[in-house]
Amino acid sequence: IFGPDQTKILLRWAKKYYGTQTYILLLAPLYQLLADWCNNSWVVVSHRSHGRDLGNNQMFWDTIGNFAVNFPVGITLDSPNQWQQIIQQLHTQFEQLPANGVTFDWISDHLPNYIYPDSQLTPIRANYLGNRTLPTSELFEFNLQTSDKRLSPPEQKRTTLLEFFFSILNGNFHLEIEYSRDIHNSETIDQLGNHYLKLITSLLTSVPTPSPR
Repeated sequence: IFGPDQTKILLRWAKKYYGTQTYILLLAPLYQLLADWCNNSWVVVSHRSHGRDLGNNQMFWDTIGNFAVNFPVGITLDSPNQWQQIIQQLHTQFEQLPANGVTFDWISDHLPNYIYPDSQLTPIRANYLGNRTLPTSELFEFNLQTSDKRLSPPEQKRTTLLEFFFSILNGNFHLEIEYSRDIHNSETIDQLGNHYLKLITSLLTSVPTPSPR
C-alpha cells in the first residue's frame, strides 16, 4: 500500500513527467521485478482488458456482455532500473497493439487448447482495476469485499500462475497478488510484493515534483 502523497505523485506528476498512462507506470516496476526474479532480460506479461475498445474510436460500450480479453506484451530490459527506457518500450508496444489486443483472443479461439497462448506463453498476468473507492449513496450499500471478485468452479484450471492486481482506493495505491499455495510459498509472494514496492518507489523518486509554496 502506498500513502496519498506517493499515490499523488504516481497519478499526477509521474504521468506528466513520463508522458504516459498510469497503467504503463505500474507495469514498469513489474517487468523489472520479473527480470530480476527470473534473471532474464526478456520478459512477457499477460494483460487483462475490458476488450470494448478496438482503437480508432470504435467502442462497444452500448453492447451488453463480457468482452474481457487477455493478450501478451514482451519487452527487453537491458539495464536495471532504466525507467525512461522501460516506460518508453511499454508505451510503444501498447500503442502498436492491433485493436488494443482484442484480436489476440479471437485468434486463440481457433487454436488447439495445448497451444492456447495465454496459458502457455504468459503465466503471469497484470490487471489494473482503476479507482475502487466506493461511491456514497443514501439508497444503496456497496461492499468492497465482493467488488471486482471473480468466482470460478473448483474444477476450473488456473490460466495464470501469478496475477498482479493494481488499484486505487481512497487515494491510496494498492497491490494484490493472487497465487496458488500449491505452487508458491506465501513468503515468496511477500518478497515479490516488497520488491515491487521498492522498485516503484525508485521510479517515483526520479520524478520531479513542484516545491511546496
